[in-house]
Amino acid sequence: MSFVQCGNGVHHYRVSGDLSKEPLLVFINGLGTDHRIWDRVLEALPAQLSTLVYDLRGQGLSELGADRYDVAALSDDLELLLQRLGARSVLPIGFSMGGLVAQQFALAHPARVRGLVLCATAARIGSAESWDERAEAVRRGGLAAVADAVIERWFSDSFRALQPHLVRGYRTLLERAEPAGYLAALRLLAQADLSALLPQLSLPVLAVAGGADLATPPEVVRALSERIAGAQFRVLAGAGHLLGVEQPEALARAITEFVRGAGLV
Repeated sequence: MSFVQCGNGVHHYRVSGDLSKEPLLVFINGLGTDHRIWDRVLEALPAQLSTLVYDLRGQGLSELGADRYDVAALSDDLELLLQRLGARSVLPIGFSMGGLVAQQFALAHPARVRGLVLCATAARIGSAESWDERAEAVRRGGLAAVADAVIERWFSDSFRALQPHLVRGYRTLLERAEPAGYLAALRLLAQADLSALLPQLSLPVLAVAGGADLATPPEVVRALSERIAGAQFRVLAGAGHLLGVEQPEALARAITEFVRGAGLV
């Protein structure tokens, strides 16, 4: 395992390949998960692609720290991480809340970002009321109090039936999350809205939706793509919210086709 200081918190990360190769594909996890959600996607990518996966602050093994916790701060964390590693041009691939961080990073560092892949995400995810309700449930009963509802949104009905042991494993990952980090992320989601800024983006973008996603349905991800000039939109039929876990080969194929089609590798 590798750790590095970013701001006043330590971040957990893993690099595969040659950091001198550009662009570096940077995978960003979402709420209640860690970088292991990308494991099978990474296995299915072409070996010549260099990748970085890391845990967002307050998620997985990355410390929450005492800095402010908003989408701009998480974007700043990524910039610090890339500086520590000596990475130059990047292609962020963000899932759900990580997709918000990817969007913010592209807005803040346009010279560094060569393209974006936005998975099961939006410019604004859900409503402040829904996130506040979840936060109250967590404060009352811990992560176990929301686990049933989260798992139903993370995975499609068919996947839950076919892969019960894997689903149980992800439920354990969720229930063992640090409550303070989870609650900080819920506050971020209640406030974050990048809708007005997206027209500023001018770079290759792929937005990927899960056809059975209840958290960010295809129409939500399509609306995100339509706010960015020239963005591509793709649906993984039958996939739930955690589309990289349900259909890793399909997502890896979509990423590979996108980076090659855009002339990025």
